[in-house]
Formats: sequence, structure tokens, C-alpha cells
Amino acid sequence: MQTYTYSRTSKILMTLLFAALLSISLGWLIYGTEEHSTKIFLAVLSTSLVGIYVLMFNEFQSSITIDQYSIRYQSSFYTRELLLTEIKGYQEIKDATYLIPLIKGKRSINVSGYRVNGVELIEWVEGNFKNLDQHEARQVHLETLTKEEARENRLKVKKAKTFILRFNLASFFIVFFSYISRHDMRLLPLVLLILLLSLLFTVYRYKGIITLNEPQNPKYPDAGLATMICSIGIFACSLDAHYVTTAKVWPMVLLLTALLTGLLWYICRDFSLKTGTRIFIMIIYPLFFLAASWGSVVFLNGGLDSSKPQSYSADIVEKHIRKGKRTNYLLRLAPWGPVNEIKEIRVSREFYESVETNDHLEINLYQGALGIPWYKTMNKIRWDMKK
Repeated sequence: MQTYTYSRTSKILMTLLFAALLSISLGWLIYGTEEHSTKIFLAVLSTSLVGIYVLMFNEFQSSITIDQYSIRYQSSFYTRELLLTEIKGYQEIKDATYLIPLIKGKRSINVSGYRVNGVELIEWVEGNFKNLDQHEARQVHLETLTKEEARENRLKVKKAKTFILRFNLASFFIVFFSYISRHDMRLLPLVLLILLLSLLFTVYRYKGIITLNEPQNPKYPDAGLATMICSIGIFACSLDAHYVTTAKVWPMVLLLTALLTGLLWYICRDFSLKTGTRIFIMIIYPLFFLAASWGSVVFLNGGLDSSKPQSYSADIVEKHIRKGKRTNYLLRLAPWGPVNEIKEIRVSREFYESVETNDHLEINLYQGALGIPWYKTMNKIRWDMKK
């Protein structure tokens, strides 16, 4: 009997990452914003991310046991077992090897080679069962490539990997240094939006080479990480935006999300993808695009706004500090102008310390370039695109 598991280091790292993601998601929901519609969006986004990570966490906690009669896959959530005589063969799906059962209704078993002694496990599978993918069209095509075509294909893959590496590094360092520097971030959404659109164009240019859901595949580069960083970065820049109502924001956000999703569908229409993979892409990526669309609408509405502001005065009902992933300095304002309820806004630490409860706060209300009224206090707020 032989048992294969992931290394202790991998399990510890996955556990720490899972705990960090869960903490960040809860922080978003509890301390992120008081806007009801934004809270709903954050709930959907964070729940989706946690759901994906739970599946990854479950895989890293699993084990595979092989004896002379059967192979058994056991994880935290479920157990699968196949008799060796019930196995039809194996298939390569993403970067893992799956044992496919002969009996209808039985579930396949993932025998990932990333486990400890994974090479030995894969060699056992390849030595005892047939490859069900060996006659597929793509495999035949690769086998019949001429030397010149094979060389050209390798060069395209190398160029695509270089592009994706640059996108990953650029998106990460732009967001990271913008955040830690605490400088004016007015142009950050525009830079990330251009980067995101350029990334989609690159995926189209190298269609069939750049993947969208295989980050662990060493053969081909994957665009998922850069897409996620750009989308969440654009969205993060909009968290401090103040709106009288978000009712006019959502239609534009959903329209832009639909356009980006349609663009992705157009790019992927000729890709040779399994049905499950295509469905996965068309569910996960629209969530990224929804985040990017919200931030883009906020940026365009404020950044291109040339309207003259209307000045109002609001009383500070309460001030308090909320600590979480980051420290938020919050003021609760009494109803003013078009706002007929108490609103909570986030301000800088300097401004927070300069005011007291019952002080009057001057507010400038703008009409918005997209016709969505937005406002700012007279202090310098980092997200603000007006000087």
C-alpha cells in the first residue's frame, strides 16, 4: 500500500493563505463601506473568492492511497474509490491527470503530480492505463508539425510567456507601490484599465497559447493573475467615492461588464475548450469585470467632470475610528441638500483629527460627467480626482 500527499510546507502555506483570504473578505464586509449596494457586491465577490479557495484548500488536504486492488482519494469533504478493474484510462485536464472510470455514475479521481513522489505516481498511472487523449485532434496536430512549424510555435509560446510575465509584474507593482506610497491615485484606475484592455488584446493575439484558467500549467502562460490584480485594483480605487445614490451607477456598471464579457466571449470563440472550462471562464471572469467596471465608471464620472460644484453644509453627528485590514476614519453626517438620511463617509486621518462632533462640514456636490451626482468634502481625499 502506498499513500501520496502534498508536502507539509504546501499545506501550511495553503492554510495561511486561506486564513488571510478569509480575514480580508470578512474585513471587506464588516469594515469596507456603509453603501448597501457596494456591500452586496463585496459579499458576492468575497464569497466567490472564498469558494474557489475552499476547493483549492480541500485539494491540498487530500491524500491518494493505492493498494493491489484499488485506488482511493480522500479529502476533507469527500472520498472517492475505484477498483483497478473499473478504470477505463486517464486524461490530462489542466495540469492534472484524471483516472476515468468505466462504470457510468462513478466519479473520476485527480492524481496530481504535485504531490510528494508525484512523478512516481504519474509513472504508475501511465504504465498501467491507456491515455484517452492520445487520438484527439490537437495531439495529432502537434505530432504532425514540421520542424519549422514546431520552432515557430515555440517562439510564439516564449513571446507570450514574456508578455504575461510583464503584465503580471506591471499590474502587481503599480498597485503595490501606489498603495504603500499613499500618494494621489487619480490616474491609477486609468492605467489599470488600459493594462486590462491590453491584456485582453494580447490574449486574442496569441489565442490558443495564452490560457485563462490554467495558472499552474508550465507549458503555456495564463492571464488570470494579471486580470484579477487589474480588476481588484480598479475597484479598490473607488471604495472612497461618495454618491447621493448608486441607482444610476449600476446600469452603467452592468452595461460595461456585459461589453467586457462579450469581448472575452469573442476572444475565446475559436478556443478549443472543454464545456466545463468554458463555463468556468464565463462565470469567474465576469466577476472580475464587474469589479473593474464599477471602478471605471466611478473614475470616468469623477475624472471627466467639469461641472461647477454646489456648496452645502452638513453637521457632523458622530466620528469614530474603525480598525480592520486598514484603519478607517469615519464621519457620520446629518442630512444635507439632496441627501435625506444620515451618511457615513471616510476621510483622512489629518482631517478627522481637525474636526469634532457638531462641527459644520462644507461639501461640494458635482453633477458628474456621466450624470451621476457625487460629492466631496473640502479636505483632500486620496481617491478624489478634483483639485
